Amino acid sequence: MKWFRVATEGATTDGRKISRQWIEQMAKNFDPKKYGARVWLEHMRGLFADGPFAALGDVTAVKAEEVEGGKLALFVQLDPTDQLKDINGKRQKVYTSIEVDPEFADTGEAYLVGLAVTDSPASLGTDMLQFSAQQGTASPLAARKQRPENLFTEAVEVAFDFGDDEEEDKGPSLTWSRFSEHPS
Repeated sequence: MKWFRVATEGATTDGRKISRQWIEQMAKNFDPKKYGARVWLEHMRGLFADGPFAALGDVTAVKAEEVEGGKLALFVQLDPTDQLKDINGKRQKVYTSIEVDPEFADTGEAYLVGLAVTDSPASLGTDMLQFSAQQGTASPLAARKQRPENLFTEAVEVAFDFGDDEEEDKGPSLTWSRFSEHPS
């Protein structure tokens, strides 16, 4: 499965910083069996599965790797819905924004609780992130957060590749499809 870079340590567009420690902790702590991170459209959560803000997939794995300049980056693997593939195929929602809980479930450590897709390189969060952090529950993003302390980060462009991986030829088989490929 392909890995997508969704965050990099350091400054964000609103003057905040994503700490190396957060990235290390999110990569170390992520377990979809413990708490699954869903993919959302613009950090919006819908009430209905067939509504305009249904979940668009799931984060299945998280890792941290050093990238240019020695900075640590957060990478994820995704299980996208057909709807996300369709949206992305239209070159819409090509950026990501992480949803991080800096002190998840009283652990004192950061956890990736969600991921949004967006078209705003400066993100909905660029101006609103600062506003959200300063205004608490009065923020226009407050209803989109699981907890008021949670943060949305800057948007990072992602080149999604949801193509099917070619299956490796495993040799002779008695299945009908294999038989019909090699008639005698």
